[in-house]
Amino acid sequence: MHERKSTKITFRWYAYVLILNAIGLARLAEKVFNETGGFASRYLPLVLTLAVSIGVYGCIASRPIYKRWIWRLLLNLLIVISIGLLIFAGYLLFFAGASAITAAMGLLFIFIVLLPGLIKLQQYSSKSAEFWHS
Repeated sequence: MHERKSTKITFRWYAYVLILNAIGLARLAEKVFNETGGFASRYLPLVLTLAVSIGVYGCIASRPIYKRWIWRLLLNLLIVISIGLLIFAGYLLFFAGASAITAAMGLLFIFIVLLPGLIKLQQYSSKSAEFWHS
């Protein structure tokens, strides 16, 4: 028999959203406690992780949240940011020396954590026009 795919949010996605938002919150806390960075440097990681979390929820729950073009814009922005992370991590690994290995590994970790969210955002923003107009 053919089973219908469940739209129930599984534990792994709850855990993913929790980890993703914890990373954004940890970055905010680090910047606030060290009194470094400006407004964007402090709050943008948390805002982006919250936006990805909302997109993951919308995809899994099959609920249109706001407009499709917003999710496509966010996806494209995050793809550009991810490519930038990979390029900068590569630069740090190959040209900045041993002292930058920790920073490069941190950037690679962020990319790896962000990847499932990017995949879900791509699936979400690619849903049919009927889905978005319902």
